[in-house]
Amino acid sequence: MPKLPWILLVLYGAALPRLHAQETLRVVSYNLLNYPNVSTIPKREDTLRVILEHLNPHILLFQELNTEQGANSILRQSLESWAPSRYTRAQFVPNATGASYNQHNMLYYDSTLLRLKSQQRIPTQTRDISIYTVYWKDPSAGADTVFLDIFALHHKAGNTASDRATRHAEADSLRKWLTARPGHPNRLLLGDFNVYRADEPAYRLVTSADSMAGYFRDPIQQPGNWNDNAGFAGIHTQSTRTASFGGGATGGLDDRFDQILISPALYNGAHGFTYISGSYQAVSNDGNHFNQSLLAAPPNTTLPYPVLSALYHMSDHLPVTLELRLDETVATARSKPPDARPATAFKATNPVQQTLHLHYTGITAIEGTLQVRDLTGRILLSEPLQVREGGVYSTETGHLCAGSYWLFITGQQGLLLHRQLLLKP
Repeated sequence: MPKLPWILLVLYGAALPRLHAQETLRVVSYNLLNYPNVSTIPKREDTLRVILEHLNPHILLFQELNTEQGANSILRQSLESWAPSRYTRAQFVPNATGASYNQHNMLYYDSTLLRLKSQQRIPTQTRDISIYTVYWKDPSAGADTVFLDIFALHHKAGNTASDRATRHAEADSLRKWLTARPGHPNRLLLGDFNVYRADEPAYRLVTSADSMAGYFRDPIQQPGNWNDNAGFAGIHTQSTRTASFGGGATGGLDDRFDQILISPALYNGAHGFTYISGSYQAVSNDGNHFNQSLLAAPPNTTLPYPVLSALYHMSDHLPVTLELRLDETVATARSKPPDARPATAFKATNPVQQTLHLHYTGITAIEGTLQVRDLTGRILLSEPLQVREGGVYSTETGHLCAGSYWLFITGQQGLLLHRQLLLKP
């Protein structure tokens, strides 16, 4: 990609959106197409900088990183060049499978907000599944409050029976790991899945509650046969090109290989982080370029042209992104001693028929908020709550349909009660 004029970069950069609220984190996953691979596409760190400065991520996961030198060049030239002293990377760990799969994962994170607690890996037949655990850094106390486990993968490519069987074996390695080590409830599974449809065994394994205790969900709930299907044109991530250059696939946008899946806990926010509904996107996919190049007509107006051009030249994949909201009330409550939160002082009738009754056995009066949310985290009932010691609080739920819901009660001490409710007709 030709270098952009300096003045254009300055003017463009000045107009970029910035996230000032520390409670909102943007997650980005991106297949870099054999980076740095300087023999075929030199100086891609400048191209990547244009993309990252626009996306302004807080958590950044890459696939197809070839070398530690490449990891360092991204940190110095693609990140620190516009955000000095802000980003830190994880340790570069080559795949256990060896040089035959010289494509590795890497995490970068905003160290003003987050810290890396640990990193591990799950060896597979092709590329390891990397596991990174980060936590929110309390800006006032530096306390490790809310944790997030990130599983980064790059499954076997191809659409033969053998390729699908290999992907299933790789997903099963993740299943076994999670069964033995459940980890934290806040979890992301992201990367290049290389699956062509939602009913492929590998994908079905990680998204089925019946087959995997630590299962994941598609935030946009778009199952189907994604491959070469115009009905999913707005969520395809490969290929950005119809012409061949620098390696990678051609054929235009017609596959949904790149995804970010989330654990059920990220829907309800009970453990500090909540997925922000509507924030998931395949970056720059306007739905009008099915089987076409990213730069083909009609003009794509979702991003400034310099960013579109950088995406086209950088990789045959598009990044995917979503946002998480940090509930600082929950984070603060989790950092306090258990006896500071009278969570056990509330007893809720369950299952509920028409009216929810809360029996409070605490020794001091409580003022707070009661919320009932559906399983995606959408608030269906919210009202102020006041209850005296030894009292009962009741609220009508007859307007809600029968089914499962989440009950939250918060007070000045933070989260006081969180449990699942079953509403009967």
